[in-house]
Amino acid sequence: MNNVATGKSFITMSKLINPPAKPRTLLNLKEAIWHNYKLL
Repeated sequence: MNNVATGKSFITMSKLINPPAKPRTLLNLKEAIWHNYKLL
């Protein structure tokens, strides 16, 4: 948010719009077995 000399505040439209999230495949970096549970 920016203040101008008139004392008013404004925010740019690009700060209000979020780009859509891109779907992606997550990789398992580590996994372990603990009390018959598989932890990923």
